Amino acid sequence: MFTLSRMHASSGLPQCAYFNVTGGKSDHMLVNIGEKRLAVKIRCSNNNLYRVSPNAMFIEPGQCQNLVVVRMAGPARSDKLILQFLPCDKDAEDCKEFFKQADKNGLRPETTRISLKMVGDQGYRVIPSREVTDDAIS
Repeated sequence: MFTLSRMHASSGLPQCAYFNVTGGKSDHMLVNIGEKRLAVKIRCSNNNLYRVSPNAMFIEPGQCQNLVVVRMAGPARSDKLILQFLPCDKDAEDCKEFFKQADKNGLRPETTRISLKMVGDQGYRVIPSREVTDDAIS
């Protein structure tokens, strides 16, 4: 469970999520413990191997939303998720547009980083390769 509040972005947030190099799924719950509605945007450093759903959402005060992170099979890499969030009004309807307007107005979202780490079949940590592959260059 990830707990989000306006003043304490990292309250309750894990620093790492673990996946197998053969792929996998990780379900999480984002909870807004603050008094204002939050707009949340999730960014990933590797959209070739990871799918995040939803990648943008609103969370009402005292409510929660599910976040699903799916990893496809592929080489171990050092990847991360960045969660960005801003308080917003109840009349905001399009989360992505809200973040575009906030950026134009000079508002910077609070952010927190979650490292996406690899584990092997036996539960040991896999050290990412530093080799650059052809598909990483495109």
